[in-house]
Amino acid sequence: MDRCAAARCARLLRLGCERRADLERHDEAQRVFNRKHRKGLECLCRRAILRKVFQAPLRQISGYPGSNEYRLAVERGEIEGSCPSWSAIPQDWIVNHRINVLVRFSPKRPPDMPANVPYVVDLANTQEQRDLLLVLNGPSEVGRPLIVAKEVPRERVATLRAALEETLKDDRFLSEAQKQNLPLDPVSGVEAEEIIKSIYSTPPELAKQVKAVLE
Repeated sequence: MDRCAAARCARLLRLGCERRADLERHDEAQRVFNRKHRKGLECLCRRAILRKVFQAPLRQISGYPGSNEYRLAVERGEIEGSCPSWSAIPQDWIVNHRINVLVRFSPKRPPDMPANVPYVVDLANTQEQRDLLLVLNGPSEVGRPLIVAKEVPRERVATLRAALEETLKDDRFLSEAQKQNLPLDPVSGVEAEEIIKSIYSTPPELAKQVKAVLE
């Protein structure tokens, strides 16, 4: 499981929105990229958090089939922001300070991300809002999990977890990831399992609030 796939919401510098608060005060709804995604997917959840929990004036633009098309749209000014994974953002956008990162959905900040980018859960104004954000952001904390069927014996699961942990320490593996500019922030199987359990144990009233945000 890798949290570096977790998204960050970024905007081009020309928009004049350098912080999340600037976006909330912006009078005009901002155009944000939206691929042809099915309802309930993580990327749509992140935008729902910004729009419905923080009342950010965002307008989702559908129709872009993939990352290449959305990047071109950003360059052309067709859209003004997105919630991509940090590793998917073009390096020249980062190096040349062409974007403002408003918020991150991963509790751990990548080394090359500005230190002042807040973690979305830390922006909660009340404990109720924090509880809501923890559930909504749960998938981002898990990242992209590697899973096996529930029927697989626990001994075999432990063997697979140990093998993956050893792989993530392997010098050749780490070197290849570095060559491809792929950041690694692995979440252990045990940690991911606990996050999933916490999501499934969400109280009914809180679950209703989560559903309202996602609908």
